Amino acid sequence: MSPKNCVSDPADIVFLLDESGSIGPQNFDLELNFIAEFAQHYTIGPNDVQMGVITFNTQVRDHFKLKNYANINDLTRGIRSIHYHHGGTRTDLAIDYVVQNSFSPGSGARSNVPHFLIVISDGNSNKPRLTEAAAIRLHQTNINTFAVGVGHVNLVELNTIASSRTNHVFTVNTHLELKIPLKAIRCPSFQNIAVVPSRTLSIMDSRKKLSRK
Repeated sequence: MSPKNCVSDPADIVFLLDESGSIGPQNFDLELNFIAEFAQHYTIGPNDVQMGVITFNTQVRDHFKLKNYANINDLTRGIRSIHYHHGGTRTDLAIDYVVQNSFSPGSGARSNVPHFLIVISDGNSNKPRLTEAAAIRLHQTNINTFAVGVGHVNLVELNTIASSRTNHVFTVNTHLELKIPLKAIRCPSFQNIAVVPSRTLSIMDSRKKLSRK
């Protein structure tokens, strides 16, 4: 089966986010902001688009599964609840976790819709050979994988992770530019739908409000 080049509706989407020490809390919050904005372009629910988020450093954290949020408001709150943890970059463990868990029926994955994995990372994995082996296992599934690199990244590794070097690999200089590949990943009819401002409160703003309470 040839990989799909963009995300439409319906779909099951999992974001896999690097939260290693080089990211830092501000850049991590930028990632979360762009994911929340990405979700606004779709109808969220069990009959349309489902989303999950996993983060990784030396450990893998499954913040919520595909089945956990059935509307955009709950999904946005779920994204805002994620916090940064610094550490190493065990991309291999994260990919293996996705393969074994994220698109299973128990996580809410549906067999009749496309499965998408969007990996965002700013560096090289600590175990490149293990990451290559994990990517091979990933490509033996039906998961369409996009790899987005930020800053000085290992392009060879991104190419290894992505489903296709031609349409599934993106690089940007800073986290502020993540909106560019995240727009390109969406199919054309989902790129310019108006976003409701009240639903896209900045992650950093929401953290400031919580800290004042």
